[in-house]
Amino acid sequence: MDNGSGRFRGIYTEGNVAAKSVFSSWFGPYSDLSTGTVTNKSTGGTDHESFDDVGLPGFQFIQDKLDYGSRLHHTHIDSIDHVVEDDLKQASVIMAGFLYKAAMAEQRMPRKPMPKEISALQKKKLALKSDKVRIKRDKDGNKAKAINAVKN
Repeated sequence: MDNGSGRFRGIYTEGNVAAKSVFSSWFGPYSDLSTGTVTNKSTGGTDHESFDDVGLPGFQFIQDKLDYGSRLHHTHIDSIDHVVEDDLKQASVIMAGFLYKAAMAEQRMPRKPMPKEISALQKKKLALKSDKVRIKRDKDGNKAKAINAVKN
């Protein structure tokens, strides 16, 4: 959970196709709390990437967006008083269940193949993507600071 408040709606498998069936069964008991969407899509900008980049299973929950990315992220108002209590309770129940299932599983979580060395072209594309993400994050942060300055 790296995107502030926002109810869990499912999980990104980050392309780990074998994990999809595992997560689908794990979401079963929480059908009253979450839609349990399990997608093979990837998402970026969160701490799971450092694991995924070296071949360890790393995942990110799908959350309602709320205003974390547009107003709060990495600003002086990114604080505990912006947490939605009910969202945190729902996320805690689901995460605890997932951690228990992972700890008690007889087999380890399926892994994707180890990453291969990337080409110079791929490195350039990644650098451009990182620059775009950084620029957007800076722009959003500056926008949030300007909005908060006007409010204060």
